Amino acid sequence: MRSIAQRNSAQVTDNAELVQRDGHHYTYRFRYQNSSTKTQVGTILCGSSAGFHVTLKTVRQCRVSSRMEPNGFPSRTSILTAAARAFGSREPDASVRNPDWVADRLIGPDELALIADHPISKAFDRDFQEAIHDPDVFGFAWLMLVRTRCIDELMERAVHNGATQLVILGAGFDTRAHRFTELLKDVAVFEIDYGATQEYKKQRVKAALGGAPANVAYSPIDFARERLGEVLRRAGFESRRKTYYICEGLSMYVPEERSVAPNP
Repeated sequence: MRSIAQRNSAQVTDNAELVQRDGHHYTYRFRYQNSSTKTQVGTILCGSSAGFHVTLKTVRQCRVSSRMEPNGFPSRTSILTAAARAFGSREPDASVRNPDWVADRLIGPDELALIADHPISKAFDRDFQEAIHDPDVFGFAWLMLVRTRCIDELMERAVHNGATQLVILGAGFDTRAHRFTELLKDVAVFEIDYGATQEYKKQRVKAALGGAPANVAYSPIDFARERLGEVLRRAGFESRRKTYYICEGLSMYVPEERSVAPNP
């Protein structure tokens, strides 16, 4: 039995029961009440990750608390956010275009198939101006635009101010090591994420880009069990060097006791 934390109009009335596992997807059955207070039974299909986000017509967003289980597939959120950046990079207006053009090369048909239930996956086959009028597509693409530009600018500032190490926590399909090769040529880049997501990403990077820059170290971690400091040390991290950390869309998936615990 796995508990569900509910959001918006529907309230889950009891624990969720895992009723089927099919590769990288899990189906849960649960009871919930909608706005009319009528108790109903529903199911949710979740892609495996450090945490799960799913969408239903009645239960708009549910998060299933779970440990990540190795299965060879990347986290759903790593694909979703990269797809939103990739779609945003197709914006004709450069002033509001997402700068992550590399994501558009990493996200192909196989990746979009993993998020087929999300509107962003279908946006790639539509005219951009038509697709961007879909509220779900527009909101997601613009969120990633703001987030990507903000973090990019802060990273550039940090490197210009002397940072010689870059640590990307929950890196997913982060592409900064590829988009900023000149800026980061003398910076050690550590991408930290679950092993299954990293292995999938490395395959895509090799197939689409020919491989990662030599200064990139992929460092697998189980955020719920391992200490970040130990993982970084094994990867060659030097604690005395000035370092810039990126933690983008990760903390909500890490158990509270791990996210607040001292971690030298």
